[in-house]
Amino acid sequence: MASSNSNEAQQDQSVPVVQQPKLKKASRKENRSSEENSWCHSVIFCGKRRHKRTVSELAEISKSVEAQNSECAKNIEELNNYLAVFRDHLMHVAKPQDCPEIRDRIKETRRKCLELCISTSDILMPQVRSDVADGIPVDNQQLVNLVCCTQLFHRELRKCYSLVVSNPMDMTTYYEKKPRTSGVSVLDKLILFKMGPRDYHKEELQSIVRDTEKTTNVLHEMKEFMPCESNDKMLIDENVQRWNKRTKKGSYKFAEGWICYCGSNLS
Repeated sequence: MASSNSNEAQQDQSVPVVQQPKLKKASRKENRSSEENSWCHSVIFCGKRRHKRTVSELAEISKSVEAQNSECAKNIEELNNYLAVFRDHLMHVAKPQDCPEIRDRIKETRRKCLELCISTSDILMPQVRSDVADGIPVDNQQLVNLVCCTQLFHRELRKCYSLVVSNPMDMTTYYEKKPRTSGVSVLDKLILFKMGPRDYHKEELQSIVRDTEKTTNVLHEMKEFMPCESNDKMLIDENVQRWNKRTKKGSYKFAEGWICYCGSNLS
């Protein structure tokens, strides 16, 4: 009996222990927990998980985009307000309220509108260019609003030029009374040299022309990335116009018959 027990013990020691493979469910759980604890989260794209950017980078990008959008919206709202003031001042030209103070306000408001157009375009256009380069279609409401405000400002500049040309005003006494901080006035007072008389009317016209050119350049640059209407929509509009013309002809014929009918009854 002792020999048989020893033989069984030797057989048990000689048999290797085979480890069972882990279940797939457990391995999936372990992989999911390791992904959640990892320093980079996976981003779902087209049904697949791809490790692209860290969470911190995505958060920084979203914050910067939100800051740019808020700044653009603020600038566009301010530009809209200044445009309303600019148009209101232009209405006083060649009126009894017209005076050098109004002309100076027109000049300052015009410069402020131009600065807002250029600064807002500089903030907005780099993002639009990068989206177009990546193949993303342009669908930016801020760009549409800025283009509309810039177009309105461009039309008001042309109106301003025509009004200033047709209604000149001597601004020499007004600008001479205003205090200056430059050293030219001090040199004038010391009679070191004498400057010639300035033609403020000519300078104002040249300034309006320069502002119009800058506005035109900014507008052309933004219009290149504006969303265009499809040909189907244009055809629909043409069909609507044709239908309106046909209905007008039919209504005219019906009106002629109705007038003749009324005349026969009256007779």
